[in-house]
Amino acid sequence: MTEKSQITELKKLAKRYARAHRIPQAKALDFVANELGHKHWGALKAQEKKGWIPTEKCLEAVESTVNNCNPFANGPENDFNGFGRLFGDLSANKIGTIDGVPYTLFIWQDDVHLEGDGWKIILPEAPCASPIVEIEESLATNSPLDDAETLQKLLEIGEVEAKNIQARIASDWPRRSTKPNARGVVCHPLFGGGESGRIESDTWFCLHCNSKISGEHIAANLWHCPSCGASPIDIYSTPFWLSEDDEAPKPIAACDGRGRGEPIVRSVDARIKLKLNEKNVTLLIRCALLDDATNAGERLGALLADITFDEEFGVWVTFETNYWPEAKEPVQARAVAKALGVGFDEELMLDEPIFAWPGIGEVTQTALDYTEAMLRAYAEHGLEKKAE
Repeated sequence: MTEKSQITELKKLAKRYARAHRIPQAKALDFVANELGHKHWGALKAQEKKGWIPTEKCLEAVESTVNNCNPFANGPENDFNGFGRLFGDLSANKIGTIDGVPYTLFIWQDDVHLEGDGWKIILPEAPCASPIVEIEESLATNSPLDDAETLQKLLEIGEVEAKNIQARIASDWPRRSTKPNARGVVCHPLFGGGESGRIESDTWFCLHCNSKISGEHIAANLWHCPSCGASPIDIYSTPFWLSEDDEAPKPIAACDGRGRGEPIVRSVDARIKLKLNEKNVTLLIRCALLDDATNAGERLGALLADITFDEEFGVWVTFETNYWPEAKEPVQARAVAKALGVGFDEELMLDEPIFAWPGIGEVTQTALDYTEAMLRAYAEHGLEKKAE
């Protein structure tokens, strides 16, 4: 490798470091120079003029340091360049102990999770977002996280992993998305457009909470809204959703993007709970109606039944009488409602049948038998199947 190519390689490594850490190229060059024993890049260039050149060993050492600062950008092939561990890869979990407190660290959708016995810490992807600390109610007065020093050490462990994620994201995005120019202009990391191929602006707006954010601020927080935490897909260069009568977007105070706020501590009840909401109750009632059904037609009736649930009045089922016989009692459905401790009532409604000759369902048992019998009936009457 020639002297010129060696210096070029150092500049490339500095560029990778600058992208990962979202810092000016000049600072990254100084970092590389420091790694090689020089005060700054200017001093390195001065020594170069006197005949100094970096050896292959020096280049390898600097490359190793840069890679260690951005490990997720250089993951193994089966880890999809670091993305594999971001979505619950158990083999990527880290297990450790701090001050006698065991913990498991893992990453889920770019958020860092640390979990232990009766507690959980979440460090969101956004650099400015406050850590979330959840402690089970049963341990509220006897949690290892009550020790401020232990909590701080766990937060520092998680922050190291969070910075690795941020480095991977910054390296993947365009440089101008994380490094504003002199006018504070940045380009959106996901949306394209304009002469440059990217949407650029010095002011941005959050669709989710109607906030107004400076280019420096949104870039520092990796394109998450500093107010509500909305993701980059909710950030736009114009508030196109507002009309003249709507309230103007709210400006957000600046954030340097290098530090998080104080932890948000929550006491949670982690016990498994039975949620008897409308979705779950109606699901159980419909399942019971299918138990009540004795042929293909009645199963269609069970699926077509309109089921509603109200905590005060209980379950109300409206049957379609083309498919659910008027005299048929929903025995199993009533039994399920009783087991759930809710009331049960019903009504009948006559509507246009979905398929002609609904009585075919009364003499067929399976869906295939019903379908074949229905198709034969249509064919015998010269009617064609029509796809919509």
